[in-house]
Amino acid sequence: MKFFSYYSPVYFFIACTTSLSILLWSDDAFFINVDNIFSKPSCSSSFKNGLSNSLKSMDITPFSMSHDAADPVCYTVGSGRHKAGVATDLGVYAEYTVEHLFGSEILVLEANHDISMLEAGSYPYQLKRRILGEKGHLSNEDSGRLL
Repeated sequence: MKFFSYYSPVYFFIACTTSLSILLWSDDAFFINVDNIFSKPSCSSSFKNGLSNSLKSMDITPFSMSHDAADPVCYTVGSGRHKAGVATDLGVYAEYTVEHLFGSEILVLEANHDISMLEAGSYPYQLKRRILGEKGHLSNEDSGRLL
């Protein structure tokens, strides 16, 4: 049952995009993993990490990031002189991340945890190591530095 509960939001999202004819846009790794469980929605399109893609008047650029997932990415979306960035589930960030997000007027950035609270909390040791690791999540402090 844990398997189903983990994938049920993905299934719900795919069902919604198919029934409402909303474009599901993701990388090839996602579709390969989803194809093993669910049918790929007919209204889907894949992108290549690192290459800018146009969708109507927007330029969408996925770029690599550090997390424990299949080819995880962050995004910037630009239109004319405006730009927004989305950076969630970062394990660490580098100058490469800063360069991509630079100039964003809007930024969605995940600040995941207070290190002291996490270390003192009730999570199992392995989960704490995963969250604190390079493929885990940015601490509140690291997220503040990135800003």
